[in-house]
Amino acid sequence: MVLGSFLRFDGQESNGGKTLILRKFLSQLRALAGVIHGRRIFGGPIQANLTLANRCNLKCIHCYYHSPLLERPNYRGVRLARQINEQLPDDGYFNHQKKITFNRKGMEKILDELIKSGVYRFFLSGNGEPFLNKYSIDIMKKIKKANCYCLVKTNGTLLSKKITDELIHMKFDELHITTMAGNRDMYIRTHSCVPQETFDSVKNNLLYLAEQKKKLHTNKPQVSLIYVVISENYSGLYDFAEFAYKVQADRVFIQPVDEMGDTGLKRLVLTEKQTEYVREEAVKLKNYFKSKKIKHNIDKFLKIFSAQLDTREVYRLIPCYYAWLSVLIDIDGNVYPCYSSYRSMGNIYENSFNDIWNSEHYRLFREKSLKLNCSDKSDSICDYGNCPHYTANMKLHKMIDPVKKVFSHNYILRNS
Repeated sequence: MVLGSFLRFDGQESNGGKTLILRKFLSQLRALAGVIHGRRIFGGPIQANLTLANRCNLKCIHCYYHSPLLERPNYRGVRLARQINEQLPDDGYFNHQKKITFNRKGMEKILDELIKSGVYRFFLSGNGEPFLNKYSIDIMKKIKKANCYCLVKTNGTLLSKKITDELIHMKFDELHITTMAGNRDMYIRTHSCVPQETFDSVKNNLLYLAEQKKKLHTNKPQVSLIYVVISENYSGLYDFAEFAYKVQADRVFIQPVDEMGDTGLKRLVLTEKQTEYVREEAVKLKNYFKSKKIKHNIDKFLKIFSAQLDTREVYRLIPCYYAWLSVLIDIDGNVYPCYSSYRSMGNIYENSFNDIWNSEHYRLFREKSLKLNCSDKSDSICDYGNCPHYTANMKLHKMIDPVKKVFSHNYILRNS
């Protein structure tokens, strides 16, 4: 395809049939036209990230919201306060976040508007575990019925046989499962107060999924395992790789930890010695994954990996295009351009998505994002140093600016 897949996480959108391929092509074409114009948009976003839950059934020690190590749960209000050096929100703010309940009718309205706007890819996640939302399967079915691509980010503990069978039946596209470990001992170290059998349960869930896919001659849903590297699990990469092979994962994502400026999470940041060890192990694992035919992101991981996530160097060299490509809507209905932008563009329960997406407020954000690499970072529109969208931005930058690509820093040239 001419436009490529600059937004995807190495997924398998091309397997979605002619309707999805056409929807994808038109969605990307409109987004690209907007980026080139610089001031206008010609359609809705390509991807929508929807929050399904604030609650979780685990306490992963690296989690921004539920880790027992946290100074405060890192909701967007907290991250914004840290970014602009203001006082952290009071207890009332946190009490409100805990009391937010899922609005089913509101979510159906959001889905209808997003699908109508041209979104072809939905990423379901949240500040907790999406499958704790009793309507999660219904939401997934609605998205798939609309011939859209759908992913969910989960801890994998609630993938019962019933849920797995439903996912296979609806031809759900991708599961992104964060395990943090490749064996029971490491799992217990990285998940506070978790029962010993939880890791075995996750493993059995994945084995059942692999078995059913083989039995039914289908490759969906695809399985991606996520390993966030912290001081407690940095030595377990090879065990994780073997685990990925045993459960027949399609790909793995290795990610640096982001401590979010939280004093409690800082203890999870790697030392210099640990960082060097991880870099050496990651290079060795490339051959292992290749031999097992497991896709991976190691090359891109190594480009930004220090002791933790740091993408500041990327945005000294390129602008950000993400406000044309994607949108994030939290469980309260607030609309954000991306994961690392903490100022709401509006609320879906107060205004239509179309009005928010086309608003002057959003237009100014897009305009500033195109100047991010030239701007004074002291007045940044986002937390650009902790950006999970850098890969999409680099891909699109190469696509629309071939002349600059030739003369760009080698850092950009190596990230194709």
